[in-house]
Amino acid sequence: MASCTNCSAPLPHDERLCSACGYDFSSGGTIQKEDSFRPPSSGGIDHGQFVPGAMFGDRYRIVALLGKGGMGEVYRADDLKLGQPVALKLLSKALAGNEDRRQRLLGEVRVARQVAHPNVCRVYDVGDLGGEQFLTMEYIQGEDLASLLNRIGRLPKDKGIEIARQLCAGVAAAHERGILHRDLKPANIMLDERGRVRITDFGLASLAGATGNAFEGTPAYMAPEQLAGREVTIRSDIYALGLLLYEIFTGRQPFAATTVAGLREQREQKSLTDPSQIVDDLDPAVERVILRCLENDPHDRPQSAMAVAVALPGGDPLAAALAAGETPSPELLAAAGDSAGLKPAIAIPLLLVVLIASIVSLLLKSQSSLTAYVNHELPPEALSLKSREIIRALGYDEKPVDTAFGFHAAGDLFRYVRERDKSPRRWERLRNSSPAPLMFWYREANQPLAWTNFFSGRVTESDPPQMQSGMKLISLDLEGRLVSFSAVPEQVVAKPSARRIEWQPLFSAAAIDLTSLTSAEPQWVPPSFADARAAWVGKWPTGEPLRIEAAAFRGRPVYFELIGLWTRPARMQPVPVTTSEKVSQGIFLTLFGAVILGSVLIARRNLKLGKGDRRGAARIALMIFLLTLAQSLITTSHVATEYEWGILIQVAASAMIFSVFVWLLYLALEPYVRRRWPHALITWGKMLAGKLGDPLVGRDLLIGAAAGAALGLLWSVTPIVTRTLGGSTDAPRSSLLQLGGAEYSLAALLKSPAEGVTVAFVGTFLLLLFRIALRREWVAVAAILTIVVVTSVEPESLLPSLISGLTAWSLLLFVIMRFGLVATAAMVAVSDVLGDSGAVELSGWASHTFWMPLAAIAALAIAAFYKSLAGRPLFRESLLDS
Repeated sequence: MASCTNCSAPLPHDERLCSACGYDFSSGGTIQKEDSFRPPSSGGIDHGQFVPGAMFGDRYRIVALLGKGGMGEVYRADDLKLGQPVALKLLSKALAGNEDRRQRLLGEVRVARQVAHPNVCRVYDVGDLGGEQFLTMEYIQGEDLASLLNRIGRLPKDKGIEIARQLCAGVAAAHERGILHRDLKPANIMLDERGRVRITDFGLASLAGATGNAFEGTPAYMAPEQLAGREVTIRSDIYALGLLLYEIFTGRQPFAATTVAGLREQREQKSLTDPSQIVDDLDPAVERVILRCLENDPHDRPQSAMAVAVALPGGDPLAAALAAGETPSPELLAAAGDSAGLKPAIAIPLLLVVLIASIVSLLLKSQSSLTAYVNHELPPEALSLKSREIIRALGYDEKPVDTAFGFHAAGDLFRYVRERDKSPRRWERLRNSSPAPLMFWYREANQPLAWTNFFSGRVTESDPPQMQSGMKLISLDLEGRLVSFSAVPEQVVAKPSARRIEWQPLFSAAAIDLTSLTSAEPQWVPPSFADARAAWVGKWPTGEPLRIEAAAFRGRPVYFELIGLWTRPARMQPVPVTTSEKVSQGIFLTLFGAVILGSVLIARRNLKLGKGDRRGAARIALMIFLLTLAQSLITTSHVATEYEWGILIQVAASAMIFSVFVWLLYLALEPYVRRRWPHALITWGKMLAGKLGDPLVGRDLLIGAAAGAALGLLWSVTPIVTRTLGGSTDAPRSSLLQLGGAEYSLAALLKSPAEGVTVAFVGTFLLLLFRIALRREWVAVAAILTIVVVTSVEPESLLPSLISGLTAWSLLLFVIMRFGLVATAAMVAVSDVLGDSGAVELSGWASHTFWMPLAAIAALAIAAFYKSLAGRPLFRESLLDS
C-alpha cells in the first residue's frame, strides 16, 4: 500500500487524495477544507464504531461520538475507575498497523504531558486494547474555534482579544517547554463552556530543534518555510498563530489558494488583504501584530507568543518590544509600567521605615558621632569673638580685611589613639582628653583670603597658605581654650623692637598654669620667622607628657602650640599610609580610571552608531550642573574683589566637569541598560519626561528612601554594637562643614541628589563592565563584592567595615537590578544625608544638623508615599463607617 509523501498516512493504490492531511496528488496538491475531527453529519445519526453505552474495555463507557477524521475517532466516555468524563481518541483501523502512526500517537502523549497550562488540553494516558490504539485526554465541554467561526463569523473585538491572549498563553507554555505544535488551526482550538481557550491535538508536535519531516500539518496553516520543507521553528508556530488571529478578527482566511503551489506563491508574495480593509473598526494594534506574525522572513516575526500577547491592545508595550527582540525607545520606557501604584498595606510600612530609621539614626549619631564627644555650648560666632579677643591680647590691634572660620578633627590625635589604644571605648575617652578631638579654627588677614585648592573651593586652616604678612591662624577647643596660634610678621621692618615678650596671655588663653611647667630647650621651628623662641614641658590633665613651643618677633608672639605624643611634624614627613590603605587606593584609582576611560570609549561608540538618549543625557547633565553649581556657590568662600570672577569661573568649571562626567556615563550605559535591564529605566524615563506625579515614580522614590534610611541606620548602629560586643571601631562619620551654619546643611541637601545619581550611574556602569568581562551577571556581582571586601576592610575595625561595606554594596546592586536608577539614586541620597549629618543636638545653635536632614527626608518620603498610592484611600470605607 502506498503512503502519503506529506504525512506518511497509508493510501489505497487507486486514491490520490490523503484523507489525513488533504493533500491531492492528482492536481498537484489541492487543499481540502479538512478538520482533524469532523463532527458527525447532521444528515443522520453516526455513532462510529461504538454506540452510546457501549464499553471500551472494562474501564471506559462510551457516551457519544465527538468527531472523526483521517487519524481516527474521538468519543466522549466516562472513566469508571476515576469517575470522571474523558475524551477517548482511537487510532483508525486503517492506520492501526502503521508503525509510524503508532509512534506518532505515543509521541502526542509524550509531548502533550509535558505541558501543564489552563489553556492547553491535558492528555492523561495512552494504551492498546485488543489491537485498538487509544489515548485519553481531558474532556472539554464546548465548541472548537472552526465551528464557532463558521457559525458566527468574526468574533467581537473584546472577545477576540481575550481569546487571542489565552491562545498566546497556551502556545507560549508549549514553547517554554521547547515544544512546537506544528498544526495550529481553528479545529484544534477548543472553547470550553466558560469560553476559555484549550489547545488540543499535539499529534504533530515535536521538540524545538528536532529533525523530521517539515512538511507535516495542514497546508492552509503552514508557514512559508514549512511549505518549502525547510526547518520548522518556534516562529513557524507564530506564523500559524497570525493566521488564527486573522480569522478571529476578520472571520476569513487570509489566503484563498486551493493548491499547495498556490499557497506557496501567495506566501512568498504576501498577497493577502489587510485586516483593516475587511473590518472598518479594527484596532490598528491588532492589525500590526497580525501582519508582523505573517512576515515571510521568520526573523521579522515576533520572537515568542508572549510577545504577540503583550503587543495586543492593553498589553505591556515594553514587554512586547523585549519579547520581539527590539530595544525599547526612551519614549516607550516613559510610557511603560503599571501605574496602579502601591497598596496602602505596603506603602505605609515603607513610610514608617523611612521616618523611624531616619530618626533613630540621627539620634544615635547625636550620641556616638565625633561631634558628640565635645562640648557645644559656644556657637561659632562666640568662638570667633573669643579668637579675636585672644589675638588682640597678643598685641595685634589692626582691623582685619577678611576672616574665616571652621571646624576640624585632630587627625594626629585620632591616628595616635588608633595605633595605641585598641580598647572598645577608646573614642569615648577622647571626651575628656586635652586637646579635644574636634577643634575650632579662625583666620584673619589684612587682605582677602583667596583659596587655591580647586577641589575644596573654600578657605581652610591651610588654604590659602599662611605666607602673607598679617595672616593669623588660631585654634581653640570647643570650650574656647587656645590650642595653637601662628602669625606671619611684617616682611620689612625699620629697626629691631625692644618690646618685652609677654608669654602669659598665651597661657591664660590656653587655661594652663605657667608655674606648673618647666622651661625646656626649644625644638620645634616656628612656621614663620621669629627672633625669640621658648619651650616648656609638663603634663596634660590626663597625665600624658605635654610640650609647649612658642616663638615671637619684635616682642609679639608669632607661634604657640600645645604638643602631645601624637603631634606629628607635618613639614618633615608625609602623612603615613598603611599597606591596606595603599591597596585600597590602588584599586580605587584603577576602577575610577576604568570608569572614566570606559565611559569615554563606549559613549563615543554609541554616539557614532546613533545610540543613546541624547536628550535625556542633556537634561541629566543640566540638572547635575545646576545642583552642583548651587551647592558650590553656598559652600565656596567668596571675596569682594576682582578675584571673585576667577572663583565663579572655577566653580562653574567644577560643576561643568562633574556634569560632563555624568553625561558621558549616561550615554555609555543607557543603551545597554535599555536593552538588557529596561525596567531599571522606566521610572527614570518618566522623570525625564516630567511625569513626577506618576505612581511608579513615587513607588521607587519611597522604596529607595526606605533602603537609604535602613543603610543610614546600619552605619549608626554598627559602631555601637561592635563596641558593646568588645570590638574596636571608629566613631560614625559626620560632616563638620555643617557646623558652620544652616546654609551648609542646605548645601549638603542640594549635593545629595547629584551624588545619588552619580553613584547610581557608577554602580550600574561597574556592573556593566564586569558583566561584559565576566559574561555572567552573578559572577559580576560576586567580583564587585569581593573588591569591596578588599578595599573597605580596616584591620583595626574588621567587623564593622566588612559589614557596612558588604551591606552597602549588596543593597546598592540589589536596588539597581530590582528597582532601577531612580530607587538607587534615592537610596544613595538619603543615606548620604544621614551619613553627612553631624546630628549634634536637638536644640541650640547646631540643631539644624538634626532637623534639616530629617525634614528633607520626611518631605521626600511623604510626597513619594502620597504619589505611590495612585489615589487609593488609606482605609477602606467600611472601616471609616464602622
